[in-house]
Amino acid sequence: MLYKNDIIANFPEDFSWMKKILTNIWYKFGSTIIHTRENNLSSRDKRNARKELEPGDVILVGALRRMHSLYIGGIFTHALMYVGAGMCIHAIAHGVGTVSLHDVLSEYDTMAILRHKKRNKEKIKKAIQYAEQQIGKPFDFTFENDADKLYCTELLQHAFTKGHMGMKKIAKKDMLHPMDLLKGSFKTIFTSHNIKESEKGLVYHSSNHPQGLHWFMIHAAKKGVMMLKKIMNLNHYKN
Repeated sequence: MLYKNDIIANFPEDFSWMKKILTNIWYKFGSTIIHTRENNLSSRDKRNARKELEPGDVILVGALRRMHSLYIGGIFTHALMYVGAGMCIHAIAHGVGTVSLHDVLSEYDTMAILRHKKRNKEKIKKAIQYAEQQIGKPFDFTFENDADKLYCTELLQHAFTKGHMGMKKIAKKDMLHPMDLLKGSFKTIFTSHNIKESEKGLVYHSSNHPQGLHWFMIHAAKKGVMMLKKIMNLNHYKN
C-alpha cells in the first residue's frame, strides 16, 4: 500500500506532539483522491517500464489524482529507486521503506525512468546497499539536510553520493524536487505515453480532464491549497 489509512507514528525525535498531530492531518488531507478514476498509466506503459528497468534506476512518478499533487506541483511528485526483483525503495510520510513495482504502476498517473550517467555495477551496488540501510528511518518533514531523516529525493541524493556517482546541485536549491532530477546527472530512458516534449520541457497530456462540478471542486481545492501553503509556509513544496 502506498497510501495507508493508519496514523503516522514514525517521526523524527525532535517532533513535538502538536507537530505530530498537524502532520497527520496534513497527510490525510494530501492523500485524498480528487480525481475519481483509475490511474493513467496504460498497459503498454507498464509493460515497457518493466522491460526497461535495471537495478539502480530512478523512477519518477506523479500522483495526480491526489490532493498533494496540487501543492507539490509538477508532473512528477515522487521519486523512488528500483533495486531489482520487482521492488523499489523510497521515502514517504511513514518513513523509508520498500514498495513493489506492481503497486507503483497501479497508483501513479505519470512515469519516467532515469539512469545515472556515471553508473557501473559496483557503484550501483553501493548506492542500493546504502538505500537499504536507511529502511526504517523517519521522513524529513522539515526538508533539511539531515541523514537521520529523509525525504524522497534526499534519500536518492545520499545513495548516489555513497555510490561515488553524486547528483549535481540544481540552481543552488536546498531541496530537490522530483522534477529537478530530469536535469544534470541522469539520462531519461523511458516516459509514459502521456508525457510530451514541449518548449518548456516535459508536460502532461491527457484526454481524461475533469468537467462540470468536478472541475469546480478541483479549482476550489487548488485555491485552498495555495492559502494553506502561505499559512503554513510550505514554500519548499514549490518546484
